[in-house]
Amino acid sequence: MSEISEQNFHMQKIKSSAIIPNSSKGGLIVNAAGQAVGISGADENSSFNDRYTIVYPVDQIKESVNAMLSEQSTEAPAKLGLVFMSDYDYEKMQSTLNLPQGLYVTKVLANGQAYVSDVRKGDIMIAIDGKLLDSVDDYLEIINMHLPGDAVEIQIYRPRTSETIIKTLYFD
Repeated sequence: MSEISEQNFHMQKIKSSAIIPNSSKGGLIVNAAGQAVGISGADENSSFNDRYTIVYPVDQIKESVNAMLSEQSTEAPAKLGLVFMSDYDYEKMQSTLNLPQGLYVTKVLANGQAYVSDVRKGDIMIAIDGKLLDSVDDYLEIINMHLPGDAVEIQIYRPRTSETIIKTLYFD
């Protein structure tokens, strides 16, 4: 599954059969030739008995780090503290489960505005300030027009309860 953060970094998660103890999560994964292939990560849905490890490929990590280091803007971007499923993955899930158009929240960052406002993992963000969201690019276009401290109204659909909720959030 691929995820996209508010800073527009795409990270593909790969499940590996390598068993890595929790104390070593975040460690470098190398192949038999000693070449770096990825960094192990923790999956918040995993349990003690799971027989897989999440690995983030090294080429994607390099790309994201280089993008962060080359960032020219000194102004902090507005953000709500969300990570979304890629449009491609959500489109497949949406058609299978008959879900509404929007952005599927895969992660809510602790202490961000979305977290404080009770946006949850698994929610689907349908609109911001009345503008329907068809892709992560739509979302990024909207948040890039805002500064930290600006208020927006978001509309989310919560599949577990089949309810639509409207919340006002302030950008960090």
